[in-house]
Amino acid sequence: MEDQGGLTNKRMLHDLLLKEIYIEALIRRNVFKMEDGRDLWQASNEELHAQLFDEEGNQ
Repeated sequence: MEDQGGLTNKRMLHDLLLKEIYIEALIRRNVFKMEDGRDLWQASNEELHAQLFDEEGNQ
């Protein structure tokens, strides 16, 4: 059975990989900043997800 530290590390890795995927997808759509002017890496995964799917819906 895995300890809590291992689960926490896996979750952190998952979140970082997901952020990287979202950012890569947005950059491929020529989106480099959030609507409020922040760099993409400063946004939460939830914000990036919303931005990505908003962009897809508007194209």
